[in-house]
Amino acid sequence: MSLPAAGNSYQFLEWPLAISLWLIVIAGYVIGFFLRRTIKASHPGTWNALGQPSLFHNKMANSLLWTGFVLRRKYRSLGDPKITRLGNIYCSLVVALLAILSLLLIFALISNGVL
Repeated sequence: MSLPAAGNSYQFLEWPLAISLWLIVIAGYVIGFFLRRTIKASHPGTWNALGQPSLFHNKMANSLLWTGFVLRRKYRSLGDPKITRLGNIYCSLVVALLAILSLLLIFALISNGVL
């Protein structure tokens, strides 16, 4: 596959990025499930302090607590190697998700002549 000529859209990247996006979302749900389950089983006090987070049916407050816990990498303070490994993978998936969403937005803006 060759790169498009100057002035063409970035459509050749849309499908690979969209597929990557869905794979990251699925992996994020799986890793997030195991991370929550491990925290609940091994550190119930932390799980309660985070508002007993689940994959679905969360309130805004505990969603924000969970997001801050993961993105600030507070899970490392638990000293649990399994939780640290799962947390690092989960955090990396969140960053990758945001990067792909940003690229898709930029390509859409370029394709529509906004940028």
